[in-house]
Amino acid sequence: MSSILNSSASYSDLQKILKQYWGFEDFRNFQQPIVKSVLRRKDTLGILPTGGGKSICYQAPAILFPGITIVVSPLIALMNDQVKTLLEKGIEAIALHSGKSLEELMEAELKLIQGRVQLVYVSPEKLISKKFRRLVANINVSLIAVDEAHCISQWGHDFRPSYREISSFQSAFRQIPMIAVTATATPKVQADIVKNLEMREADCWVNSTTRTELEYAVIKTENKFGELVNAIEATTKGSIIVYARNRRTIAELSHQLCLRNIAALGYHAGMSNNQKLENQTKWISNEVQVMVATNAFGMGIDKPDVRKVIHYEPPMSLEEYVQEAGRAGRDRKQATAVILLGDYDMQKKAIDLEKAHPSIDHLLKIFEYLKVEHPDGHSSNFSIQQFAEAIKVSILKTYYALQILDKWNIISLGRKLKEPSLVKVCMGKGKILSSLSESTQNLFKLLIKMYDGILYKKVKINENYISAELRCSISNLHKELVLLQNVGLIEYVESIGSLELRINICESEEVKNKLSNSNYLDLKDVAIEKLGKMGEYLNSISCRQCFIEHYFGGKGDEIGCDNCDVCLSKRPKNTVVEKESVLYSLLEGKINTVQELLLQYQTLDKQLIVKFIEEWERQGIIELKGNVFNRL
Repeated sequence: MSSILNSSASYSDLQKILKQYWGFEDFRNFQQPIVKSVLRRKDTLGILPTGGGKSICYQAPAILFPGITIVVSPLIALMNDQVKTLLEKGIEAIALHSGKSLEELMEAELKLIQGRVQLVYVSPEKLISKKFRRLVANINVSLIAVDEAHCISQWGHDFRPSYREISSFQSAFRQIPMIAVTATATPKVQADIVKNLEMREADCWVNSTTRTELEYAVIKTENKFGELVNAIEATTKGSIIVYARNRRTIAELSHQLCLRNIAALGYHAGMSNNQKLENQTKWISNEVQVMVATNAFGMGIDKPDVRKVIHYEPPMSLEEYVQEAGRAGRDRKQATAVILLGDYDMQKKAIDLEKAHPSIDHLLKIFEYLKVEHPDGHSSNFSIQQFAEAIKVSILKTYYALQILDKWNIISLGRKLKEPSLVKVCMGKGKILSSLSESTQNLFKLLIKMYDGILYKKVKINENYISAELRCSISNLHKELVLLQNVGLIEYVESIGSLELRINICESEEVKNKLSNSNYLDLKDVAIEKLGKMGEYLNSISCRQCFIEHYFGGKGDEIGCDNCDVCLSKRPKNTVVEKESVLYSLLEGKINTVQELLLQYQTLDKQLIVKFIEEWERQGIIELKGNVFNRL
């Protein structure tokens, strides 16, 4: 196993790489110390905001260094996005994960052995496997990069026990530098990352979380959908992401928005990979303005012109919120992050938190059921829904328990091919059917015609065949099925994909010891603390930017950002009148240049005028070319 200790890579060499592959003349100010530290072969921790260019901090050195860079990443989708982007730039990269076929894995491993790869993306589970260790044992490894490094800390918002095993792999590569990056880490999490990765004399570079171009706002309302429509219609340019927590809400919102002539699509884990890719592509290419999605959407997607990120309900933590909200305004132009807050939202969140952290006794109960249902310890076609029905436990409780057992490697769940969707027709609601569109009525009639027994039980349906018969897209068919379900005409169980199940531990006592002796019980207390901070943020009467900055260990500007809803509410009442006066002067042609504007309104704060102009440009009212205003 060789190293790069004799390499003489310089910062100027790295700048050339940056220019060649990314088109930038130089790294941003807060990226420079991080990449320089990596060039000096120092273990490095970089905390950069979402959209701050974390990936370039290890990708650029990876091209410059001889040998390969191993990148540890938590999500298959994120790995695939990163590899796709690198390949498009002409940078050789591969990903090794369970989502690939045996043939694809063999081809990727051959490239790795032959030295035709610069970056290899792996999950922490793959990293610590004996097969992978043998694979890289005689390969020149230049750098180890840990992406989403907060996953290693129980104080992070997405703790993954498998991340704790990274240090055991790295111990075999002690002479190889390591870089760990994340967007969200409090001082406690930062210390945890350095400790658990066993980083040696690490250089720690923490950039401010303050995003001056991002306007944070909380709207307290009981008419969320009305506020959502208002927020979308006020955004005439750029893209919008609406985050919701479950599939039904996503389907309902995207459907209702389309009924109001707002181009919207949905994105959630229940969709096929092809459907998710199709919707994502349409959003990226601006065929649709609004993507309604779970928080899985957005990772690895660097769309610069997202003008608004709207949360239909509050996230569970500030870490989660800052990461998701930070997907707006990556072009450094003015953008908005909004949370729609109902009276009972935080109570619902507390209930969700309880469900997501079941007792060890409940987990043991689910484990015992698994052993009874699958005595050989394996199933190649495991269905969470069917298992939940068989053991008479709610599907949500079953899902959370299985996720935890998988997280602690007590079981392994791997996604396979999709199962068919199920539909049962509910009769006796003819008046409702007659009020629906012709296309929806035709679908309802076709279901009865095509599938025997659909009036009495749930039957498997073939969406591809139905869509061909009706000459509509799969996405539109899905929306119609959800609509029929929402009005009570059918029971619809959308395909969520079959799973491969493996039970990794045989005895319940061993499971109990593993969970009891780990930090599992502490995680609930951590989650409660984070949810409490989220509640404080929502009800804060001080600057929201400052609140976030303080939470992540920064000092913040006690004066305030003059950009969030709290700061804006403290402006003098005559600000609105002055704003209207400035706009009137521009539209009437009384003012044509920036100099004329500043001269006419000398009493107004210049920063305030800049904000007015940026807002009107986003709304398509005016356009600024150089110093001259064009009225649109």
